[in-house]
Amino acid sequence: MKKQVEMFTVQCDNCKKDFEEDYNGCSCWGDFDDAWENASDSNWIYGDDFDTHYCPECYSYNDEDKLIVDKARTK
Repeated sequence: MKKQVEMFTVQCDNCKKDFEEDYNGCSCWGDFDDAWENASDSNWIYGDDFDTHYCPECYSYNDEDKLIVDKARTK
């Protein structure tokens, strides 16, 4: 039997990379909370507006702990 289901992933709002767990290759989950929990465990973060997400390659913090997004990686 074939069944269509809705799955969730986290995508970097800067470089458009999808989160994928390194140890098992999983890239989608049954709900967004599970997807985000796994991504945040791998150093993905919410942006300052809590509506954007960034992979570890696209962000850093300056000396004042302000979020800096690497615009050279923007797609």
